[in-house]
Amino acid sequence: MNAAGNIFDIISPMVMDTFPNGDSGFSIASTTIPRGTPFLETGTGWYNDSRGLHESVNPVANGAQLAIPFRPLANGKPAVTGHDANFGFISFLYESDNLSLQDQIIQASRLVSLNVVNMIVFSGGKSLHMRVTVKDVPKNKEEYKWLWTYITKAYDIKGADGNCKNNGRKLRAPGAARRIEIDGITHCIEQTLIHQSGVRLDFDWRSVYEGYKIKQQKEYELSKQRAAYYKSLGLGNYYDAKWKQDLQNEVDNLLNGFTPDNRNNVLYSGLIPKMVKLGYSDERIWAELESRELNHDLRRTVKNFLRNARIKHG
Repeated sequence: MNAAGNIFDIISPMVMDTFPNGDSGFSIASTTIPRGTPFLETGTGWYNDSRGLHESVNPVANGAQLAIPFRPLANGKPAVTGHDANFGFISFLYESDNLSLQDQIIQASRLVSLNVVNMIVFSGGKSLHMRVTVKDVPKNKEEYKWLWTYITKAYDIKGADGNCKNNGRKLRAPGAARRIEIDGITHCIEQTLIHQSGVRLDFDWRSVYEGYKIKQQKEYELSKQRAAYYKSLGLGNYYDAKWKQDLQNEVDNLLNGFTPDNRNNVLYSGLIPKMVKLGYSDERIWAELESRELNHDLRRTVKNFLRNARIKHG
């Protein structure tokens, strides 16, 4: 089905008459997402940027200093940027725009029924933006990113875009119109609120996280002990060669899995830092990725990984 068919044949009729029977819900085929009840205790900010009107997923931090968040300045830039440091850690954004719209709706309906998702917004384009709010709030960015991945796996959120791991992410602000050009014609489509509720995901993730950290520390200590042991036997060069070969095997496996439907997962599995640790030059890294048809949207993500890896590994 072409883009116009996806948007106008499937979504637009629903958007134009989303809740014909009061709170009956959003329906497509045999799948219904209940409308839910208002959930307004978010403290989030709304702002414009070059791509339209958005709402932050997380509350604005330091509210006293940011009393008027996101008010545009004279140059058109927002008063508060989307930088992660400006936001809290209570909510998460999930988007699966590599799935068809119908599959996204089926998945969203399942997550609502499991009391996982408390807000769903149709972006006006090809995806649903889903918000998950947790009761046990992460204390820092490391915990936040780990928990995003853990929720993805625990609730089988298929096609989740790894670019959404940061706490400074934003979703499309419901009620605003989005301009989309299809076949040379500009259309205005409403960014529609599909579902909202006061649900907060209440489950024990922290004990799992603490177990993960303990295992990570043990692996690090074991690695140091192995290195010291081989060095004591005069086999330091052998050990160096072995870990490098093991790491190269990991990189090769990740590159083999760098396919159109799996690029995000591969990048967020540590591909770039591993390549940098092995001594790959920036030119070689770009060449390896571009030979596997790196798409334009991921170039900024790759640049960020490269910058951070160079800072860490020198």
